[in-house]
Amino acid sequence: MIPDALKEPVRASAEEAQNFITLFYRALNDSKPISSFYINNNPTYRAAGHKPADICINGALFATPEEYDAVLAKQRSTSTTTTTAPTPTPGTTRPTPSPVRHDVAAFDAHVLNPDYRFAAPPELLAPSSGSGGKSAQGVRVMVLVSVSGTLVLGADPRHQEKRRFTENFILVPNWDAIARHGSKATRRFLIASDQYRCD
Repeated sequence: MIPDALKEPVRASAEEAQNFITLFYRALNDSKPISSFYINNNPTYRAAGHKPADICINGALFATPEEYDAVLAKQRSTSTTTTTAPTPTPGTTRPTPSPVRHDVAAFDAHVLNPDYRFAAPPELLAPSSGSGGKSAQGVRVMVLVSVSGTLVLGADPRHQEKRRFTENFILVPNWDAIARHGSKATRRFLIASDQYRCD
């Protein structure tokens, strides 16, 4: 049974984890840069002296999200040259499938800190403050998100390679987005740690 004091942070973490996963893997699958998802590029956390995000991908450490973006771009170009996308039927328009795709099968979210305060704006530190009608505790959470799924390499379904992947994120509030009362499409959490492993 969840104590009453943790019900709001637990509910918020589950909702925000789902939103984060949708936005993050959509960007990955659309071959867009993902560096803006990391705490490194947030001016509020940078000004407060937060350390850079820990990024470990299959045992390789990356100093910046931009380094990781460069590796992802190379992976996509390699997969494109080794596979051929299906030829669309004349008269039809169909987007070219991404040569590298992450299909999420499941995720789990756990509150690591229900009262995360690092670099929080003063208005979110008051006991009754919040954003969009949520209590401050509902937005002041540090969350561990564990994701599992399938990495699909190759655009042509006849020659695709599939591997299992797991990814663990530690997410912290994106104070700038929360203060602006952003929509569901807003990145309300930023990555403070990213640990990825693929078979």
